[in-house]
Amino acid sequence: MSNRIYYAIQQVGIKPVDSSTFTVIHGLQSVGINSNISLSSIPLFGQTYSHGFLEEASDIQVSLNKVLDGYPLIYTLSSSGAISPAIESGLLQRCDIGLSIFDDANISATGVPINTLQCCNMYINSLHYNFSSNNKDNFTEEISFIGDERLWKNHITFNNPIDNTRAENLSFNGVFSNTDSPLGNVNRRQDILFNGEDGDTTILPIDIIGINSEGQPESNTHVANISISANIGRESILTLGQTTPFFRMPTFPLDITSEIGIIPISGDGISLTTSGILSNGTVCQNSGNLQYQRIAVATCEGTRIFLGNRNKLVSVNQQGGDTAGGIVRVNYTYRTQGGTQSCSILHSGDPYHDWWDNRTDWAPI
Repeated sequence: MSNRIYYAIQQVGIKPVDSSTFTVIHGLQSVGINSNISLSSIPLFGQTYSHGFLEEASDIQVSLNKVLDGYPLIYTLSSSGAISPAIESGLLQRCDIGLSIFDDANISATGVPINTLQCCNMYINSLHYNFSSNNKDNFTEEISFIGDERLWKNHITFNNPIDNTRAENLSFNGVFSNTDSPLGNVNRRQDILFNGEDGDTTILPIDIIGINSEGQPESNTHVANISISANIGRESILTLGQTTPFFRMPTFPLDITSEIGIIPISGDGISLTTSGILSNGTVCQNSGNLQYQRIAVATCEGTRIFLGNRNKLVSVNQQGGDTAGGIVRVNYTYRTQGGTQSCSILHSGDPYHDWWDNRTDWAPI
């Protein structure tokens, strides 16, 4: 009999809602599952004791974190039905997430699990990509999901015959045998691509000091980190005859934030004036201080995140350089919101689409 659950005897997979086969997530570092059951108390005249609790729709939340290792992204696996790599299309898709647990006598997630959980009809609720130059930091993808149902295969209290059949048919056998390895390498700071061709190069805003007109860092410019994130607000669309929402609609336009950190040698280079540095100095001709910028991230293992050409600086933050001996670091934060090609996420290992072959169509111009 198993005594505990730990990382080596678990596996997580994703499948389209109309499929019975999970695709395992390689390079997974963590999984978190949180379920919130909403209860409504019904007061009653004549007594302090309530009429009881009514169950409302449940919120099932799953968070997954993986290293970028050449295998398909979590985003790619969870948006199989998307008609384009634009995030607006991916956010409309649903998926099922499976977690299998194996006996701790095993040394890997192999064979038949002792139990399997399926979280059903899950929508992407947030995403975060981190590309750090810190020593031993891997490039990572973290995505959270929200949905309505969770189903354990070995649950023993099913009175509903439909749910009982669904549980009995749930299958997600182990695929690991202690020989799994990355497709290439787990990417780190040396694996960010600069000075490449369109679609295969990282492009940074030219208002960052030391970034040239092509969006590439000069030889004396040191990029310390890049991160891209989005929190997706969703509205539950309800209907008579069922408790759960029939759709969780993403709220558009979608805000996508990118943060770029550098180690400067001559300040941050951002000037902001009340008359606007882009203006011609005449009345009613204030053109502001900032222009739209292009941003893209490309890695050796096959991740491409294109943020289009309508990113605008929202903050610049300088820290460090104090008497304790720390060096100065500057973080530039940009925001883009909706529009054509606002954010497209592609991967060379996408098992569902052939967008990789035409990735330059989605690169910012």
